[in-house]
Amino acid sequence: MFKFATNKFGHHSSNHNPTSPNQTCKTEEYSSSRRRFQIQKELFAFNKIADKGFPSKPSAMDYDKKLKLLAIGTRNGDIRIYGEPNTPHQQLSCYQDVHPFPIQKILFVQGQYQLITLSERTYRNDMTNKGESNLYLILWQIPNNLENSNLVEKIKEFQIDQKIVKNTRLSAFTLLNDNSHLFLGFETGDIYVFNVSQFQLVPGVINKDYIIKNIPSGEKKLTQLGPVESISHHPKQLTKLLIAYQRGLWVLFDFIKNQIDQIIQTQQPIESAVFYQQGECIATSHTDGSFILWDLTSDSCSSSPPNIVYGPYPCKAVTKCFVKTCRNDQPYVIFSGGCPRVNYSDKISISVIQGENSHVCFDFTSKIIDFFTIDKPCHDKQANLTYDNPQALLVLLEEEFIAIDLISENWPQYKLPYLYSVHSSAIICTHYVNKVSNKLYSMLKKYGSMNQDPCEVFSEREWPISLNKNEDIELPENKDLLLTGHEDGSVRFWDVTNMSMSLMYRLKTADYFQTDSTPLDGENIDTISDDNWPPFRKIGTFDPYSDDPKLGIQKIHLCPQKEILVIAGTAGQVLVMNLCDQNKEINYTELESHKINIIGVSPEVESHFIWKGHEPLTTRGRFNGQVSQGSFKVPPGYQLKSLIQLYPPATVSALALNTEWQLVAMGTSHGFAMYDYNNSKDLLIRCTLDPSMLILNESGNGGTTISRRKSLKKSLRESFRKLRRGRSQKTNTRKNESIKPIESELNEAPHKPIERQVESREFKQMDDIPPSVIRYMYFVRTYITNNQQMVNSLWVGTNTGIIYIYALQFTKANISCLLAKEMRLKHRAPVVNIQVIDQFMQPLPLAEEKEDKNSNTEHNHKVIICSEEQFKVFQLPALKPVCKFKLTAVEGARVRRIGYNCYMSKSDPRYSEYCLSCLSNLGDLSVYSLPQLKRQVQIQCMKQQDINAITSFVFTKQGQAFYLQSPSEFVHISMSACDSPQIMLQAKRNNKRDSAENPTQTKSNEQSTSEKTSPVKQTPAPVPAPRTTINEKKPADKPNTKEETVLSNNAENLNDEHDNSLFSFSSPNKPKNNSSFITNSGQSTTQLTILNQSAISSINNQTQNSSGFNGSSTCVSNSNNVTINMSLDSVVDRFGDDFNNVSNKRIPSVIDENSSVTNHSDSLLNDTDGLENTEKSKKKEIKQTLNSNGSTANSEVTTDDENTLDTIAPQKSSSPMIHKTMNSSSNIKIDQVAKRIENCKLEYKETAID
Repeated sequence: MFKFATNKFGHHSSNHNPTSPNQTCKTEEYSSSRRRFQIQKELFAFNKIADKGFPSKPSAMDYDKKLKLLAIGTRNGDIRIYGEPNTPHQQLSCYQDVHPFPIQKILFVQGQYQLITLSERTYRNDMTNKGESNLYLILWQIPNNLENSNLVEKIKEFQIDQKIVKNTRLSAFTLLNDNSHLFLGFETGDIYVFNVSQFQLVPGVINKDYIIKNIPSGEKKLTQLGPVESISHHPKQLTKLLIAYQRGLWVLFDFIKNQIDQIIQTQQPIESAVFYQQGECIATSHTDGSFILWDLTSDSCSSSPPNIVYGPYPCKAVTKCFVKTCRNDQPYVIFSGGCPRVNYSDKISISVIQGENSHVCFDFTSKIIDFFTIDKPCHDKQANLTYDNPQALLVLLEEEFIAIDLISENWPQYKLPYLYSVHSSAIICTHYVNKVSNKLYSMLKKYGSMNQDPCEVFSEREWPISLNKNEDIELPENKDLLLTGHEDGSVRFWDVTNMSMSLMYRLKTADYFQTDSTPLDGENIDTISDDNWPPFRKIGTFDPYSDDPKLGIQKIHLCPQKEILVIAGTAGQVLVMNLCDQNKEINYTELESHKINIIGVSPEVESHFIWKGHEPLTTRGRFNGQVSQGSFKVPPGYQLKSLIQLYPPATVSALALNTEWQLVAMGTSHGFAMYDYNNSKDLLIRCTLDPSMLILNESGNGGTTISRRKSLKKSLRESFRKLRRGRSQKTNTRKNESIKPIESELNEAPHKPIERQVESREFKQMDDIPPSVIRYMYFVRTYITNNQQMVNSLWVGTNTGIIYIYALQFTKANISCLLAKEMRLKHRAPVVNIQVIDQFMQPLPLAEEKEDKNSNTEHNHKVIICSEEQFKVFQLPALKPVCKFKLTAVEGARVRRIGYNCYMSKSDPRYSEYCLSCLSNLGDLSVYSLPQLKRQVQIQCMKQQDINAITSFVFTKQGQAFYLQSPSEFVHISMSACDSPQIMLQAKRNNKRDSAENPTQTKSNEQSTSEKTSPVKQTPAPVPAPRTTINEKKPADKPNTKEETVLSNNAENLNDEHDNSLFSFSSPNKPKNNSSFITNSGQSTTQLTILNQSAISSINNQTQNSSGFNGSSTCVSNSNNVTINMSLDSVVDRFGDDFNNVSNKRIPSVIDENSSVTNHSDSLLNDTDGLENTEKSKKKEIKQTLNSNGSTANSEVTTDDENTLDTIAPQKSSSPMIHKTMNSSSNIKIDQVAKRIENCKLEYKETAID
């Protein structure tokens, strides 16, 4: 999936002496590049770890009662399966990325780890230009051990005949209790039978005409039954079905005898019908808001009168209804809908009734998809009855998931371990915090349970969905938090340590401001009168509406060490908060904001500036400038320490915090300021507006600014007018004469496709963003004035490529700020990120990060300035340019997010590298080495049209990232090779199994490994890789490819243990396969066949981008196989040291088809004792053969997912080189052959697929 770095070296003539100095130098360069390529595979690999949140566009839900698993299908074609929390079955996923089928229905094959989904796909007929829909039944297999994968796999697929689904839709879908057959009901009234084991339709159909003929003569004769609304299987009598038709008819049908046992016609249309009380009774719901209970034990099938709960006025239809019996109490009646139409037509509700005293109408804020109960059946031997005993009610809504406890008093809701609605209010910003202390973690969890709304009363019972397995996931010691800022002014703290994403704590900043929903003194807006009917209870957290858009959170910064939280909003408000474990009462008179006037520091700007935006937020208790008497209480948790209000009240665009210095810096589109929150004092204010531009706009445009878009339209309009005038005056002959010289000039003009000229940004606004916007702020202690003394500093980057560097001098009485330096980037691109690195290429730790005591970060500092168009490294303190990487000029992409990550080797935890990671506006993820800025890998992570995903992207310190793949769901990805969830799970299980079965062997293995690594006395912490200086000599043959600066060639000093990783083309989620074999086909190419469908698109992307296989390499994709043709020298040079890893496989010798079949696999493997005696003769013979042929022979290296090489039939060949080699000696090891071929021509292009 990853596109690795590429490099290409020149040819060497076969007549060169192999022992010449030039040849030796080149060989060392090739070996160094090959080792670097192997290390890249050990460091980088793209993995999708988990989806966290609520799946987008849910469409169906089902529950496996035996396995205790919950399945959710979506209209995007995704399947999500959830089980017991903190287990491997906590969350499984399936993705249909190639051809997504919207899932309409989903059913578990109970107890079989299988799923059946019904999907509909619409095709457009080119002949009739009409849409044709096809129905597909798909069988899925759920992994039960999770050792190989956590993805649900598709087993079978069946397309329903077009004659059946033409001009109709499927309306009912049920599976028999014994999992044998599936019944499909359509809107035409017909029911078809599907055999699950054979996975095909069964001949025969329950015809609607047969039902109509058997309607009793005393009833009103129906000509049409309407759609099949529901099909239910009898709990005891396995041959009977309950079929309900829309026109008011339900039938008890025996599908074995093909006869009708009972048929009843109702006065109102039917919405649903189900069995209850072990099939002795039936409950039907109707469109008039009523439900009827039928007794099948009586001779006449008596029924209760229609029960309209919320009558007598007209009510909405009851769409679904069922009854659950209890052993020691009255039965539950649960139904959706049924509210009065006049007053509550917009209500989305589910009513739960038990007897006369327990009645709640749960009010939801989004559409109901489906709901059911989790039961715990029990049998009464005396009465010979089985009771349902419902435990919980699970409701799937369009925007959230809710579980209600039916056992506890007042029926509270469960606290969700997963499926949280992260978009209860629209997410604006995200912030990731790594390695949170256990103290802060426990305090946040404690305060989160205390700060609950009155409507959010959670149950103390355990989560009802459990798999009943004792296989728990080992919880990591370090806790990770993801903070999200929302449109309603709230900040939510999410625990993202495990696979799930659970809510820990919620902070509301709206409590400190006066809004329309702020309650007055003594008023409680949540109180509900007892006279209200129906008895609504609002439940759920999804609320798409905001009381005031100015409350939106734009920036968040948390210091986990000092427990300081800074929040910046849309209206220029900045809140500094700290933790407090007690309730705090704040008087309205004490709640005041510290105002900072940014434009006030420049009288010239203030005299010409007019703010036409929104007004600032007013603190709570202030009306029309007057403060009312009173107070309000703030619950324990994060409480306000300082409130800052910037003027003009524009959106805060940059934020920086340093808790060690107790400073916070904030920037807007007008300037920036620095504030001492401990002493409540502003230390620095600077306005970045240009007074000349304000005067020009005021005089020339009447005080209004012409946007870039309007000026572009105006210029285009003038250009078209000039074209029309010119065309009306010129004749056709003059047009032809004027075109010819232009074409000749274009043909003669030289082409320069490598790099584009970046347009100057002077006096221009990009994307309608003012040039005065502050884009990034950064506190750091580094060398500013000289290289002898480190200075505390503040770095500020603007939208026009200007960087202000302020030196901070701390005294006992005051903190002074001096402008030490000012940088202006030539290309004037917006500054996105600023980072100082030390001599080990590690980013300097922030104040909230724990600094390693053993590390020395006080020498040889460099600063990396990242703009939207390029990265550039400067040496401190002279700010001398070291190197740079132009992204926009070469590729046309712009930088959106920057991260500095530590990538650890998956084979050796002691080895690590710090790299720069970048997300562009095209959705590409790329990694660059430090400080050379050479690209290591690149991958297409998301679509460039997905603006929500790009803006929400946030990097972590360990090469991971989070982003929103939908408004309701985060994706947790990793670019590190050691973060594959399957590999980590497999390693844990193997360690447990080995230690449990053979502890003595484990000890011996540890001793043997310690002996092998005896030169290393101890295992230190991960350190960065050894790197060369910037002035390192480059190879004489410069690469001529587009990505000439991508591959790093400075890995000569790396340990040999990093060179033994086998080159593999398998998927990162599957174990590597070491099998390979060498053949000869008579052509000077080598075929690398990759049996991996996911690799085809990656290779095609590489060939399209001119960064894949070219020159001596070609790529051909055929169905599921991908064939890469390249020279044998290329393969040997790339894999030379790895051929010794395949010597323990069966390696058949494949010969030409026209010759006789010869198999030398046994001799290649067994007869290796005489290798040393014949080494010199074989070496001479191979060299003579190569020189006589003038070119190398061909080889084919094939990797499969399984070890199938033992069964490969021998092929034929007529190559003179291989033939002579095999006749001379049949026991040549592959690694010895590879080392000798290294002296041949060497030309390759390293490209890999992981």
